[in-house]
Amino acid sequence: LSSGKHSAPYFLRWLEFPFRVKNPNTLVTLDEATGHAMDVSARGPINQSGSFVGSAMMRLAAAQAGGPNMKVYGIQASSVLTVGSVIVGVTA
Repeated sequence: LSSGKHSAPYFLRWLEFPFRVKNPNTLVTLDEATGHAMDVSARGPINQSGSFVGSAMMRLAAAQAGGPNMKVYGIQASSVLTVGSVIVGVTA
């Protein structure tokens, strides 16, 4: 848990204003819940951009291989995203 000794500079506190979560009984701002709301809302655009990048990777791999069922770098072009996800998952 946070000790509350450190906080963001005053000119950056406005960034978290739309995400602030308060306890309905005591009206105290819950810092951990505010941070979680900011984190979750930032992941949405990242996931959406990932789908566009994934589609582009599939198309480029299929174009380089000569078709979606042909191999590029020893991997079927239709399996490039799956293999990439496995590699990222294992290394992370």
